[in-house]
Amino acid sequence: MVQTVGMSLGAAVTLSCMGATAFAQVLECDSAAPVGTEAYEICDLGTLDTGTRSAASGVSADGTVVIGSANTNDGMRPFRWTQSGGMQNLGVLYDDYTTARGVNADGTVVVGTSGNRAFRWVDGVGMSDIGTLAGGNTTANAVSPDGSVVVGYSTVSDLQLAYRWTETSMESLITGTHSEAFGVNSDGTVIVGHYYTGWWVAFRWVEGSGMQSLGSLGGYVRSRANAVTPDGSIVVGSAATADDSTHAFRWIANGTAGVSSNPQMEDLGTFEGGSYSDATAVNADGSVVVGYSDDGASGWAFRWVEGVGMQNLGGLTGASYSIANGVSADGSIVVGESASYGEDHYDMGTSRAFIWREAGDDGTMEDIANLTASVPILGNDSAVAQAEQQFALGQTMEQQAFVQSGQMVMSAQTNIQHTGRNPTTVGARNSSVGAISFGRGISDTVTLGATLSLSGTSLKNNAFDMDTDLGAALWGQYSAGGAARTGLQFSGAIGYMTSEGEIARGRLLTDVLLATGSSTVETRAVKASIGHGLEHGDWLITSQIGIAHYDTRREAYAETGASFNASYDEMRSSRTVATLGVTGAFDVSERGRLAIGVGVDQELNPERPRLTGTSDIPGLATFDIGGTFSPNRTRGFATVDYTHDFENGSSVTGNLRVGDAVYGTTRSVGVGVSYSMQF
Repeated sequence: MVQTVGMSLGAAVTLSCMGATAFAQVLECDSAAPVGTEAYEICDLGTLDTGTRSAASGVSADGTVVIGSANTNDGMRPFRWTQSGGMQNLGVLYDDYTTARGVNADGTVVVGTSGNRAFRWVDGVGMSDIGTLAGGNTTANAVSPDGSVVVGYSTVSDLQLAYRWTETSMESLITGTHSEAFGVNSDGTVIVGHYYTGWWVAFRWVEGSGMQSLGSLGGYVRSRANAVTPDGSIVVGSAATADDSTHAFRWIANGTAGVSSNPQMEDLGTFEGGSYSDATAVNADGSVVVGYSDDGASGWAFRWVEGVGMQNLGGLTGASYSIANGVSADGSIVVGESASYGEDHYDMGTSRAFIWREAGDDGTMEDIANLTASVPILGNDSAVAQAEQQFALGQTMEQQAFVQSGQMVMSAQTNIQHTGRNPTTVGARNSSVGAISFGRGISDTVTLGATLSLSGTSLKNNAFDMDTDLGAALWGQYSAGGAARTGLQFSGAIGYMTSEGEIARGRLLTDVLLATGSSTVETRAVKASIGHGLEHGDWLITSQIGIAHYDTRREAYAETGASFNASYDEMRSSRTVATLGVTGAFDVSERGRLAIGVGVDQELNPERPRLTGTSDIPGLATFDIGGTFSPNRTRGFATVDYTHDFENGSSVTGNLRVGDAVYGTTRSVGVGVSYSMQF
């Protein structure tokens, strides 16, 4: 039996009870903010044609194929989605309303219903009608892992009959009464469901032996079977008790731990104060069962463990109830739905898929969509953090001065840069740089020097909380006109910056535990520019073109502290930026000088960093995710500088810079002051 949890917008989770756990992989995708945050992404598989709705109903065992249904101009259609091929319309047999219900282990076989007939779609072959028992309607509910066995029900006269389909035959499992099949074991030899005898009664059908009624828990013979273990020996569902309540059961072939009237069927009970429970899924060896139970006031997901009993898993923030629909092969992971009631009859409320993982003697329920989204969010946060370090290193390399032959210059500078929060993507950023520079005039036209800097960056709502950045740069300037700064102008610099700090995945995401680790981020850069200074009246007009290249590396690291943790490979990104600008400077007093500049930065090779690694997060055993934030390729800026010279050869300069940030739509504003002395 394969238990599937579907989530709108194409997010789906599949848990297999056949010895392995499989989930849909996290995908590189467009923006679609998950509930509980304004800032981040979750994958949207899209729709077919110009449709507006789609829902996933299953995923292959290796997580590479998602199936479901989407509306089109011609009606509802089944789809098969892959990373490389996107959403594929599987077509239609007979009716505008066609849906996919099940998929096999490798994603090559899909089953569902078109109008009133069951279909089986095979990759490379297409969709075919699997037939009927006697010319009536047919529905397909599930398919075996190898794709060779399909189960569901087919109508015969006025009856609805459970069937088992193979490529050579379709056989009814029960005759003479209504029945429906819901689950099939690993090799298709055991099928479970329910049939009607005045009440619905659970059955277990075994190839070569036929149908077996599973009975009840001592009351009316009323029950239903929902899932079966891979070997077919254990079945779970719900059944009537002696006091006419309905309780979840675990039925074991040749079992003896059940109720006195039915030793094979064990009563799993309910929460204290409750009278109803239902088992929806079972793990590989049958020792863990999950489902839903009421507590007298509401209903909550449960996880029942052999020898321990029933555990209430609770709900997500603000939930009114929850239901567990799937469990991993080892029983440690549970998935399902946590929902809240609407305000009135017409309000459906909200619903979120959850994931729960055993941690010691307990566990924590997490929002599975937000948990899945936390990794690509971390990729975007990484891109922003790296861009901020690159900007700080660029500021360090720009701390230069020019003096004549034999002279030296020392200066101290500080700069603060603020970028406001972008409404839907990037959080606010504050960067401060303090630097000390030393330069010496090699000749009247050449000055060489070095700069050391300390900088700090505060990234609001970002995963990175880094300590102080240490930076260094070597630089040189050439001016054909010497101190007059006329004629050909050239400058160049190389720089390095590094910082270390904590990285926390899951910030701002509702019902996601923070997973933390520490790493080092370092950037190397080279920068060069060429220009020309021209005196025009009282003005010195300098035009300039430059280029800078940055290489940034974040060291590999591993997380701890959460139910689901990840290990990340080394991350690298590079950025090459061309700058075109013009500055006009003029004396406003005997010792005062004002400079006004405008320019534009142009990204030459915008590169989105890729987040790669491994984790125990479902769907992310291995991952390779590209950032979804797009850098602003063309970024304008304007500067204003005022310098006041003193008689002792020192000077003070104040500056203002306003420009576009690398990420986001909010302008960056920077202010700074420097003091320099020539001797």
